[in-house]
Amino acid sequence: MKYRREIDGLRAVAVLPVIFFHAGFNSFAGGYVGVDVFFVISGYLITTILINDLEAGQFSLVRFYERRARRILPALFFMMICCLPFAWAWMLPSQLKDFSQALMAVSLFASNILFWRKTDYFAPAAEENPLLHTWSLAVEEQFYIFFPILLWLLWRYGRGRVFWVIVGLCVISLGATEWGWRHAPAANFYLIVTRAWELGAGAICAFVLHARALRAHTGFSAFGLGLILLSVWAFDADTPFPSLYTLVPVVGTALIICFAGHKTLVGKLLSLRVFVGIGLISYSAYLWHQPLFAFARLRSLQEPGLGLMLTLAAVAFLLAWITWYFIEQPFRRRLINQTTVFAASGAVGALFAAMGLAGHLGEGFAWRLPEADARLYATAAPSPMRNRCHYGPRNEFAEDESCIYFGDTADVAIYGNSHGVELAYGLAERLRDEGRSLVQYTISGCDPGFQRELEPYCSTFYSNRLNRIMSQPEIQHVVLTYRTDTAGPDGSSSVVELANFLHEAGKQVVIVLQAPILPHHVSLAMRSAFMNDAADVRGLNRNEWNRTNRHMQAALADLNPAVQVFDPANHFCDLQYCYAIREQQALFFDDDHMSIYGARRIAGPLVDLLR
Repeated sequence: MKYRREIDGLRAVAVLPVIFFHAGFNSFAGGYVGVDVFFVISGYLITTILINDLEAGQFSLVRFYERRARRILPALFFMMICCLPFAWAWMLPSQLKDFSQALMAVSLFASNILFWRKTDYFAPAAEENPLLHTWSLAVEEQFYIFFPILLWLLWRYGRGRVFWVIVGLCVISLGATEWGWRHAPAANFYLIVTRAWELGAGAICAFVLHARALRAHTGFSAFGLGLILLSVWAFDADTPFPSLYTLVPVVGTALIICFAGHKTLVGKLLSLRVFVGIGLISYSAYLWHQPLFAFARLRSLQEPGLGLMLTLAAVAFLLAWITWYFIEQPFRRRLINQTTVFAASGAVGALFAAMGLAGHLGEGFAWRLPEADARLYATAAPSPMRNRCHYGPRNEFAEDESCIYFGDTADVAIYGNSHGVELAYGLAERLRDEGRSLVQYTISGCDPGFQRELEPYCSTFYSNRLNRIMSQPEIQHVVLTYRTDTAGPDGSSSVVELANFLHEAGKQVVIVLQAPILPHHVSLAMRSAFMNDAADVRGLNRNEWNRTNRHMQAALADLNPAVQVFDPANHFCDLQYCYAIREQQALFFDDDHMSIYGARRIAGPLVDLLR
């Protein structure tokens, strides 16, 4: 395969935006598209190698997998080894458990599946995951497993037919992507089914260039580079992705691959020593940047400054050069034989999987913490019934299967979104003392929906459960609770309209306002408490919370006076501050959901309203 300097330079265009995006530079809000550029490059290079081997009659799956193992695994395993002591020393048990699960998933080439099940790539907490970036490696590894076999099976039917099969599969994958971002955004982002077309775009480039030598074209290649830069600077976390928008960086990359000959302006630019040098170490730079940034965020009580993150980016490139020179290059020069490559890869992968399993089963080894810290950590817990009783995409059940706590019939219903889960359990514990029961109707990820048009997933749940409440006279009290700071004026008004409707239907209604959200995950507050031996840790200024909650406060002006309002801020805040930790108990288990201890703190006063 003929070496093309401009392709290595294109790797630099891919890796730099990703690193600056994860560092938090707002001008690189679409820097995540660098991963898509990598996908296209990988599809092109791998397919070119496979075509050459197939045409020469030298195709060997074993040899192909050996080359991939030499290229990917040594640097990856080295990075993972270096992460272990920092994870052990700095992570909370829940974080170490998540890290342990990632160790297992990376070893099985399945981290994209793990993060699909657990992680929002754009959520703040994701930035503290040292192995989050391995999802893209898993996508490529899965492609490497299946694509060569597909190519080998189809090759007997002729190169032209194989080409059109790949085109067809890419169209199907792109169609799945466009459906996926609307209906299953997490799966759409992480899984190979909706990413395969990007690698396939590179494969198409390989087939086209193998069949005919396209004439280098300055205009086309410059347009391609412009498309990539446009997506880096114009896209952000709110851009549906991957989707048809992803065609922008993918087509841009394909144009550069096909038309950026070494004599074109773009070819000369990408062939500059600085870009080629960055491109050569781009894989290791990609490996190192996320752990450095994640551990910096784990150790900081506030978001690290851009100066520190820029310094860490430079350190990532220094570590990348060291890794490239002392690890990547020696292993690619075949200093060990094929048998040893596979044996060592399997042994190291199995070791990581075993360590990961131990961390998972050991719940992150909470015994590492001093006794007082362990007691505080234990309070940052969700409801023990969250996974059983809360409705969501992975836990769907009919309304007659909803949880009734500590009894057979309920006279109280809690109705809303995920912000009612812990409250339901804490409140049910108090009601049990009076021989009463509570039924829980809560759903994930849905804004208030009364007399508002929502997606079917939300509207169907809300309407079915509301009908259930209305049809059961034994349900005398209804507690409404939602997250309203992100729902806007319409969402806040919807809560008030629902409360008025239920009151007119003869129900006793209490609106439990949203608990004051934190400016960061409660784990930061716990680290502050650990470091300072503090019983109380502030979350945010109470006036700031009042401004954040202003839409709900304004909507209450239209509330029927007979409907009662309960404000958790009166129990989570003093006159000046709202707290993340109070009296050595965490009031939240993330940044906006009450912990079970936070819910118990307000359950007593709330029961007084329900007598």
